[in-house]
Amino acid sequence: MGTQPIKIGKALRAKLEKPYWVRFWGQRRLCKPVFIERILGDGGKLLFVTPLATRPHHYLIRVDSTWKDNNYEQPCVADHIDEIYDAIENQVGPSEWTDDRGRERHDYWPAASFDCGSCWGDASDSVGAAERGEKR
Repeated sequence: MGTQPIKIGKALRAKLEKPYWVRFWGQRRLCKPVFIERILGDGGKLLFVTPLATRPHHYLIRVDSTWKDNNYEQPCVADHIDEIYDAIENQVGPSEWTDDRGRERHDYWPAASFDCGSCWGDASDSVGAAERGEKR
């Protein structure tokens, strides 16, 4: 029997998606997290995925608890990055698209923009902190 998915109800999701202020490159920025509904693998690990083009904004997605954060252990997040990107893009849409007249369009956050790459890490501790009402 595998790990159970992390349970995220409406109230907890609202806490996880609450915008908060961060210092980014010496300036104060409002960070707007977005929770992704799709569960990948057993869903036992909450991952933050930050597109480099839209930092400090990030997505939160439940992934398999066995996926490690680096490339030196198998299986790792990098082995599943296309699957993660697809799940995000399916929910929020792509940032670049062509309209029905053939014109190129660009949408801003939370639309997915991964052309510059991304960084990621374990955000499972965010669930407990949000449940306790701790500030970020």
